[in-house]
Amino acid sequence: MKKSELKQIIREEVRKVIKEGTFESFSDDFNQVVKYAGLSLKDGIIVVYLDDEPNKEKNIINKLFREKYTDSLKKIRSEPDVMKFKIVK
Repeated sequence: MKKSELKQIIREEVRKVIKEGTFESFSDDFNQVVKYAGLSLKDGIIVVYLDDEPNKEKNIINKLFREKYTDSLKKIRSEPDVMKFKIVK
């Protein structure tokens, strides 16, 4: 194995760990402030499925995003009952 291939594998593994850590942290905070919305991770994108009261839930999630995750997440446009955030680190 070449040195460059090994470096690439290490970079990919580090990115994977960072993404999983960011998702776990966001998930923990999310579960503390939101009751009815669901959360999943797909290809480095956090998908929030809004339920019950979408407008109220969006406001709470946006506040969490602004206060804690503006450096590690980027908001992506989506449907009215879904919110998406891309993990940027």
